[in-house]
Parts: sequence; C-alpha cells; structure tokens
Amino acid sequence: FPSHDTGAVGTMASLPLGTTHTVSARALVTSGTVLGTDGANYSLLWSGGNLFYNAGGSVASVACALDGAWHHYAVTRSGTSVKFYRDGTQIGATQTLGANNSLAVTSVGGFTGSFFSGQLTDLRIYSVEKNPTEMAAIALGQSDATSLLARYSDTFDSSGNGRNLTASGGLSVGVIPASPSLYRDWE
Repeated sequence: FPSHDTGAVGTMASLPLGTTHTVSARALVTSGTVLGTDGANYSLLWSGGNLFYNAGGSVASVACALDGAWHHYAVTRSGTSVKFYRDGTQIGATQTLGANNSLAVTSVGGFTGSFFSGQLTDLRIYSVEKNPTEMAAIALGQSDATSLLARYSDTFDSSGNGRNLTASGGLSVGVIPASPSLYRDWE
C-alpha cells in the first residue's frame, strides 16, 4: 500500500480495539499515519524519527530512525503498557500511557490531515498483546491467526472476519506480495 500524502486511505466500519491489542505490518516508511481515527482518538504514526502511539491523547513514543529499508514494525498494548517492536525485537523501554482509553480504528493509511507516506503490506490487527516470541515469529512472516481481528495486504480482509476496506483518494491495488520486495500500491 504505498501512499504519497494524497489522502489515499482505506476506511472501514469502526474496529474496536479495546485496551489490549497488537498492530503489526511490514513497511518501507517515509512518514505519516498507518492507522487512525478522525478526531485523533487513535493513531499509530511516524514523525521526526519517532514512532508514536496515540490513545485518545495519551501518547507513547520511541526513537525509530527510518533507513530507507523494509522492516517489520509492531506495537502491543495491554492496559496502559505499550511496547514497540522492529523486526521482531522490542525497541526502547516499555512505555506507560497516562490513561487507559478504549480505542477503535476507522482507517488505514491516515485520517484527515495525516497520511501515510511509504509502502505497507501484511498489516495485522490482533485482539491480544502478542508476547516477544510471537512477535519474532510474526516478523519472520509466520502465520498466526490466534485472536486475529483483521489482516490486509490490500483492501480485502484475509482474516475471514469480513472487515474489508473501502478505497478512497486514489487507492489502487496490484499483485499480492509474499515478501517485502513485492507489495500493493497506493498511488
């Protein structure tokens, strides 16, 4: 899913995340928002060399330099505890949110005023906090359908839960990737 600050996003009916979840994806990131909800209720985004997790105004972040290469990125949350991962390894210390806000997601690739710029594939959303062993396996591309809420390599939710995305802002779909060297395009 490459996007170029054009407002190309996939929208969905509200996907409740609650206060415990994992979000992971393979990405070649320039900047911007991977998941979001208008009104800044929830977002996962890169900005200024940091990866941010915003839970209704309660923010956690970690330094995450962008090097122009594909990586697997993930964030796990359990209550007020947030962990960030890159290529299956936790980066930075466990962060503590100031509030235990329950969340929902309504878009992939951005929301009003904040759009993803880069390339994205194999976006997975789980209803549980995945542990470090599970995160390492997911980063290697191993399948893990346990507690999977949604999985996207295009607008189709391959988890079987029927949470397909509605394309807007010039979303186009290409060949499905098996590895980060192939990907679906947002143009």
